[in-house]
Amino acid sequence: MKKQIKVLFTILGVVLIIGVLGFSWREYQGINRVTLDKTLPTERSLDLNKAINNPSSTPVTAAREKVNIDFGGGKIITTQVESTNAYEALLKAAKINNLQIERKEYKFGSLVTKIGDKENNSSFAWIYYVNGKTGQFSAEKFIIHPQDVVDWKYEKIK
Repeated sequence: MKKQIKVLFTILGVVLIIGVLGFSWREYQGINRVTLDKTLPTERSLDLNKAINNPSSTPVTAAREKVNIDFGGGKIITTQVESTNAYEALLKAAKINNLQIERKEYKFGSLVTKIGDKENNSSFAWIYYVNGKTGQFSAEKFIIHPQDVVDWKYEKIK
C-alpha cells in the first residue's frame, strides 16, 4: 500500500512539474499576447497584462513628447505631454484641449473611434503615427520615447 501511495505521489509530482513547465513555456512563447504578421521591435511593444501586474516593468518617460491631432481641413492641435505610450499621449493631449475620446476594445487592444466631433466611419478613421511611421498595433502597446512625435490623423481609409 505504501508503495502504491509513493508511486501515486511521484506521478502527481511529475504531472505538476510538467504543467508548470508547460504554462511557463506558453507564457514565454507569448500565446496570450497579440499575434502580429510582422516581427516588432521589443522596445516598442508592451504586454499590458504584465505591466499592470508588475508596475516596475512599466517604462517611465521623463521628457515631453509632441502630440499632433489632425482633424483634416487644416485644423491641427499640437500639445506637449509626458507619456509612456501613444494612447496615453492622446489622452493627455485630449484632456489639455478639452476633447472627448471614444474607443472600442478588441482582443488586439483598443481602437480609437472618436476624437472630438470626428468619428470613424466607412470612409474615414483615426490613424496614429509615431515619428512619421504608421502604428502597426494598438496605440496603448506602442511605447514612445523622449522627443518622439505622435500624430493622430483623421484620414481617408485606403
